[in-house]
Order: sequence, then C-alpha cells, then structure tokens
Amino acid sequence: MQSVIRSARSTLSTVARQAAFSTVSFRCLSSTPTFTRYEGKENAYGDKKTALVLHGIMGNKGNWRTFANRLAKRYNGWDFVCVDLRNHGDFTDVDGPHTLEACAHDLVKLGDDMRWGEEGGPHAVIGHSFGGKVAMQYLQDSHVKPEYTWVLDAIPYTLPLSYGKSDPNSAQQVMEFCAELPATMPDRNYLIDFLMEKGTKKSIALWMTTNLERDAEKGGYRLKFNAGTLQEMYTSYASTEFHHFLEEGVPEESQLHFVRGGKSYAWQQADVDGVQQAADSHDNIFFHLLPTAGHWVHTDDPDGLISLLDKTFALQV
Repeated sequence: MQSVIRSARSTLSTVARQAAFSTVSFRCLSSTPTFTRYEGKENAYGDKKTALVLHGIMGNKGNWRTFANRLAKRYNGWDFVCVDLRNHGDFTDVDGPHTLEACAHDLVKLGDDMRWGEEGGPHAVIGHSFGGKVAMQYLQDSHVKPEYTWVLDAIPYTLPLSYGKSDPNSAQQVMEFCAELPATMPDRNYLIDFLMEKGTKKSIALWMTTNLERDAEKGGYRLKFNAGTLQEMYTSYASTEFHHFLEEGVPEESQLHFVRGGKSYAWQQADVDGVQQAADSHDNIFFHLLPTAGHWVHTDDPDGLISLLDKTFALQV
C-alpha cells in the first residue's frame, strides 16, 4: 500500500474505514489528540506496528510530516502517527492542568481509543525536545509499555526556569514574546516582523506562522495556542526529571534511546556524563550522537538520524 495521510477528526466515514470505529468510539475522539497517520507497507508476516511521533513546544503534527512519511516508506511493518500535543495544532480545546503528565494521559487515552496493538498502546514513541520528555512520561505512566522510546535532543533532568531567557531564539523567550501579541493580527507577516524585531531568527519566525489560524469573526489571524497555557507546559517540562530511569533502568521489555545533537545548546557536560553512565550501566538504555546536528536533529542530519532509527525499526522488515 502506498504511503497515505489520514487525519483524525475528519468525517465519520473516514475514521470508520481507518479504525472500524462505532459512533460512540468516534465521539471519544473529541477529547483525544488530533493526529496524522503515515502508513507503511505490511512486513513479510502481514504485521503492522504503530509509532507515535511527538513534536516540541510551539510545534504541531505537521512539523514532522516529511520525516514521518520518509520513515513509513522505509520501514515495512510500521505506521508513523504524528500527534498534536495538547494546546498545539488542532488539539486546543482541552482542560488543564497542562503538564507532562496530562500530555502522557492524552496519549494513553488515544491508544485506548485507537487500539493500535493487541493491548491498545503504540509499539514505539519518538519525541523531540518537549515531546521527548512527554515520551519519557508516557514510558513511565502507560499501562502498556512501548518497545522503543526515542528521545531526540531532550535531557532527562530539570532545567532552571531562567534557561534561555537571554536568547531571542529560545522557546522560553519566544513564548514570552507571543504573550505581547495582539489577539488578532492582520496577516502572517505581522508575526514574522514582530518576532524579527525582537531579535528572533527569520527561520524561527517563519516556522511560528504554522501556529496561526484565520479569525472568522474579526478577520485576520490569531495564534492557535494560549501563551499562558504553554508557559504552564514549559514549567512542567523544566521542573520534571527522569533520573530514576537512569539509575534504576527502564522496564525489561522496553528500550530507551537518547539522541544528542553535537551542536545542540540543550546539553551541559554533566547531562552528557549522566546519560552516558546510564547507557554504560543498563543493557536497554542507549546514547547516540549526531556530531553535526544542532537541536533540530531531523532537519540538521536526517540521514544520520535514520541510520540510528534503523537499529530498531529496520529489524521489523
């Protein structure tokens, strides 16, 4: 089957064809994340597994569509599902609290509704940055443990809330800039110009326009997310650590893979040493380096990242 894209919350008939949902199950989707599925071919045994792909803060499921589609074409037996985390993309009508734990709970509920595997949950989770910590939270909290968890350029430790505040390109600072924006903007260029005047790179300012939607009542554009709720999510991200994974290991049936961009700003030497020590101490924890990549490992070195992912996903061919 050719790789195709199917988005959740489309028509009932589309969802019914995709997952054989009853009407009741379809209604449950109103409180679960929106997603786009990239379907791969069945493997030689006719099996299919599902991997969730989680974006970073202020991102959305569309950020990973090119890479996820490439993965689906490469790995027989796998579907890759790009998910909107709460308060992002098309999944914005959701009650608080807005924490890593809440994000993980959203994914648990999505797995229960979609029934991707015999026991409901996905077989793998790939998370970048904020999504990387959500992936670790899911590994901790889910009743069905994924076989593989890939954490892309996210450290398993706490961060000071002041982290990145002096950098106009950091997530923390861009969120604060967004809190100053008017409720409605005349066009996309308004956001681009506003952020660039603050010192933000044009590439990041352009990327931020993926968070805009048309305001049908007032005209113009508005942000899909609420800057205040994102700050709550970032505070949870910065204050949560998974030191117990590094010391005690992860469940025997799971593997935990960390990927560090060699030019990423996210890592301090103590972080590198801690994760490396865990990888040296546990057979199912792994630490990988992409020397030429920065924080955006999937765009800075996509071939290198795929060569790492081959270590788990290519085994299913």
